[in-house]
Amino acid sequence: MDYNFFLQELRKTRKRKGISLREVGNAIGITGQQVSVIERGITELKMKDYFLICDVLKISPRELIDGDIPRGEYQTVVEKLRNLNERDFRIIRDLIMLMELPKEEL
Repeated sequence: MDYNFFLQELRKTRKRKGISLREVGNAIGITGQQVSVIERGITELKMKDYFLICDVLKISPRELIDGDIPRGEYQTVVEKLRNLNERDFRIIRDLIMLMELPKEEL
């Protein structure tokens, strides 16, 4: 999928659901203007922000790309993550952070 097409779909989904840039920004800790800059492809969308935006839009991250994972399954995973103990949460967080590093830094 083309990155710009993907960002357009993200924006269409937000608008279709009647959610403002400001609402998305407030929910994920950035300004509405920063959300707009992301949607227009001026600033790269970070994976962390993508997951947070999907949560605000009440869609699964994969749903926007190809619609294969039903919302209920995504919600089950989110609930399981919320119920992790602190140690397991830190392990998963650290693994995700490692996945974001360029291969040269590993």
